[in-house]
Parts: sequence; structure tokens; C-alpha cells
Amino acid sequence: MSKPKWVIMVYIAANDTLANFAIESLKQLQETATNEVVVVAQFDPDGLSSEHQVRRYVFNLETRDKPLLDDNKFWGNADHRFLSMSEPGTLTEFMEWVYRDYPAEHYCLTLWAEGPLLLFQLPAKSDREILPLGAGAYLTPAQLKQALHNARGVRKEVDDAQGEGKKLEIIAMDACSMSMCEIAYELKDEAEFLVASQEEVPDPSFRYDMLVKLFSEGLGSKELCQAGVVGYVTAYQQYFYSQSTGTYPVTLAAIELKQMQNLKGPLKELANALTSATKDTLTADLIYSARAQSQSYVGGLYVDLHDFCNKLGGATQFAKVCGNVSKAIDNAVAARAGVVNGCVVEVVNHAAASTGTVYGPVMRVNGEAVKSGKPELLSYGLSIYFPYLKDAKENDHIQDVVKGIPRMIDKDSEMLAGYRVLIKDIEDDYQDSQFDFARDTNWYQFIQQGWSLILASQDPDDLDTLYLARQCVKNLLTIIQSSGVSGAAAA
Repeated sequence: MSKPKWVIMVYIAANDTLANFAIESLKQLQETATNEVVVVAQFDPDGLSSEHQVRRYVFNLETRDKPLLDDNKFWGNADHRFLSMSEPGTLTEFMEWVYRDYPAEHYCLTLWAEGPLLLFQLPAKSDREILPLGAGAYLTPAQLKQALHNARGVRKEVDDAQGEGKKLEIIAMDACSMSMCEIAYELKDEAEFLVASQEEVPDPSFRYDMLVKLFSEGLGSKELCQAGVVGYVTAYQQYFYSQSTGTYPVTLAAIELKQMQNLKGPLKELANALTSATKDTLTADLIYSARAQSQSYVGGLYVDLHDFCNKLGGATQFAKVCGNVSKAIDNAVAARAGVVNGCVVEVVNHAAASTGTVYGPVMRVNGEAVKSGKPELLSYGLSIYFPYLKDAKENDHIQDVVKGIPRMIDKDSEMLAGYRVLIKDIEDDYQDSQFDFARDTNWYQFIQQGWSLILASQDPDDLDTLYLARQCVKNLLTIIQSSGVSGAAAA
């Protein structure tokens, strides 16, 4: 039997509240898989509770004759009850199994979970009452990179058409707010494209029935990603978006990961310029104002980097470096789309096949090309950690950070404490020596030494609401200690 054209690997950490939505995703995959597009899934419906049982499924054309999911269940690991989906080794082992037992011409990996802490899993039910809110395990960007890299050796063994372990063609994040610089940069050497959203992904998730059909059409990876981005947004075009429904306008982007290397230099230059500029009060005011006006995600923990550069670029001293960052983002984002005032707005970059030269973005509204009078799509495709929790300050409610939990939470409730846990976890990840993005861009140096100082100066009374007072003090201490060391050296 010949190799299938595609194998779609689906790795699902449903974490209790999302289990039934995951079942619907699996049913769509089962009903549309073919012998040319085979689906292999690993599914943990119940976090780390003692009752959980990780399952594996294989779907192809024959499985349509077996209507129950469990009729297609496969497992060869007697210890599967004790697996943690947030452990890098678990993901690696799953991918190695797929590469060995289901060789294909091309592979797509879909990570179906919560975000922005990828594959977050609750502790065992017996421990949940005694652990702090937000406690749990998740896969850091550096760990995700390592998990994928470790699996490439097996692909090298089985793919005799390649002289080395080939990259994944596509990584899709069926999780909220995962289209971030931190993730895309870490994966630049592990895959060709990343498909993810800066915003929430609604509970019903990706439209897998539509996506499997796209994989069957013989498109190249880039064209497939571009079509998938538009198809996903179109599927949610007619939804009701409001606080009362708990659903917000969807966005999705396809990132050409090799282009992320070209963001490194401009972003490092911007980070250094921002850090130095905080010493000047007027310039610090400009940075604060630009951040406050920019498109935010995850309640304000992340910002659209392109939009921030647009807001800040009017300042003469930042015009060039902001322009370079924006250009790098435009070249990296192969496609982005969103719902704006009920319309599907898409921006697609086209490149010459021979040279890879990007010929500028083409914008369409509801499928029709437009040049002027177009709705503004503020999501440019890539977010970055830049904490300013204005939603918590300005609104009576704050938007939840993951799918699967009621969307509107009183800001005085414990959910605000959840943001504090997120801030600590994210900044701990930034200090991981294996996190290439932090080392290569100096972005966290700006957060520590620049942004913390700006927030403490601009809004000292609201610091614990806008950011996290304890973390800010900890960051500012690094400035004092650094100055002390420098001063002692100079003396």
C-alpha cells in the first residue's frame, strides 16, 4: 500500500472541561479522513486525575464503517494511564510512533489544548484544593522545540527519500492566543509553517471536516495554510460576538517560520532602544502611550507587535527600527484573517516561486480584492509578551485566558490571581537558558529594566492591577543590583 499524502497528527489535552468539545473534533476527523489523508490522534480527556485514560485513534477511509470512536482505538503502551501530555517526552514518543507506523509524504501536527500556556494540565483532582490557583503543568516554548527536535531522528530513519530528518510541514495550534513571537521563533528550525490565533479559539475549535478536505486537494503547504486560515475565519463569520455570548471575533494567521530569523536583528535593536529610552521621561511617556493604545490579547499580557510599532513609529527616534520590525513581520506572516464588522477580512502575501520574493500583501473582504475603504484588521499575526492589564482596570469584567471556562469573570474574583500566576510562569520561562528567543532578542531585558520602570513611574497606584507589583519590584531590583556591580567595577 502506498504512503498517504498527508498524516495529520492530533495531540489533545482536553483537561476535563474541554473533553466533549474534543470528542466533536475527533468525530469530524473520523468522518472525513481518507487513505490519502490519514489522521492519528492521542487524546487525554481528563487532565492528570486518577481516572484518566489516554487514548489513541487511527482514522482513514475504512474507519467510517466503525461509527463509534472506541471502535478505532489503538494503544500499545500498557502504562498509558500514567502519561502526562504536558511532558516533552510524551509528545516526542507519540510523534515517533506515528513516524514509524504511519509513514507519509507530509505531516501536520495539531496541538489541541488550552493557551497561552500550551498543553496546560490541571493537577490530580485530589491535589486541586490544596494547590494555588493556576497551578499545573504545561509545555514551555523551549520544551516544545526540544520535543519536536528529538522526534526528527525517527523521521530520518523511516523517510528514505530524505538524507536527514525533515522538518514538519505544518504545526497548527488549536489553542487560544498561541500566535506569538516566542513560539514562532523557537520553532523556526522545526517546521515550515505555524498556524495559530492571537485571539481566543472558540470552544468548538477548528473546523476539522473542512480542513481534512483541504488537505485532500493537493495544495502546497503554503497555499494549504493560506486557504485554511480563511476557511477557519469564514466558519465563524456569522457568530454573535459579544460579552453575553462569550465569543469574540476570531482571527488566525499562518507564519512562515524560516522568516522568523529575519525578525531577530530588528527586534533586538528595538528592545535595546526601548530599554535605553526609559531614562528620558518624555520618551518613556511615548512608549507607555503606544502600549496603552495597541491591540492586546490575553487580557493585556500580550500585544500585537506590529500594531505597537505602528503606534510608536511616529516618534522620530523609533521610526526606522519600528519600520524594520514591521517589515519583518509582514514577510513572516503568509496569511492572516479575521472577522471585522461581520466581514471576513484576509491579507495574503504572495511570493515568486523561483526567488521567494514577497510581492506585498493582497487584501480581500468577503473574497473580493479591495484597495481602499477596507475594514481595518488590527491583528497583524504575531503577538509578544508585553504586560499591561488594561482590561482589568477599565472593565467591570476581564476576559478569560483559555477556552473551556466561563468567559466573563468578576475582576475582583480569584481569576485576577490567575493572571498573576501566568505572569510569573511566563517570566520564569523567559529566564530559561534554553529559551533562544530571550537570549537572541533582549526582549525580556526590556521588560525587566525598561517596562517595569515605566509602569512603576506612570501608574504606581495601579501597578498590581496593570501588571504585578511583586514581579515589578523583583525586576527593578535587577537594575539596582546591575548598577551596583557596574559601579563597583568602575570604582
